[in-house]
Amino acid sequence: VSALDISIQGQILELLLDLRDELDLSYLRRSVGVVSQETYLFNMSVRDNLLLARPEASREELEQALRDAQAYDFVSHLDQGMDTILGERGLMLSGGERQRLHLCSVLMQNPNFLILDEPTNDLDIATLNILEDYLQHFHGCLIVVSHDRYFMDKVVDHLLDRKSTRLN
Repeated sequence: VSALDISIQGQILELLLDLRDELDLSYLRRSVGVVSQETYLFNMSVRDNLLLARPEASREELEQALRDAQAYDFVSHLDQGMDTILGERGLMLSGGERQRLHLCSVLMQNPNFLILDEPTNDLDIATLNILEDYLQHFHGCLIVVSHDRYFMDKVVDHLLDRKSTRLN
């Protein structure tokens, strides 16, 4: 049993949940997307890395997701296209290419809750614009950790500055 204290206008409410009975772990994993500073790609093909996010995705859906993440052109120029093995941690790709593929796989999940840790690292302007557009229309819960104040001002409604601990 987990206890959660919530402060609402000076009142403290306590909500007790037995998380084992209330949450479906597979649903929770599908509902949360994480874009971290370090991208996680596996020593398998581009296709297989993307299918980890949505195993039922068709070839057409994979290609559209790659286009949406501005990754289709560079993937189609790889020796074997989507069947190209990426190497351990995707090291055969540049940092920006790895980040675009990782972003593509997270967006394919269509998460309800998105956590971004320094999401602008290694992104070129075109991919950054795609991410900004996606986040401006994202209807779920978004938590962003970033030093890029310009980016933050464009994509978040409320800002908690660690230095001032004030909500803007």
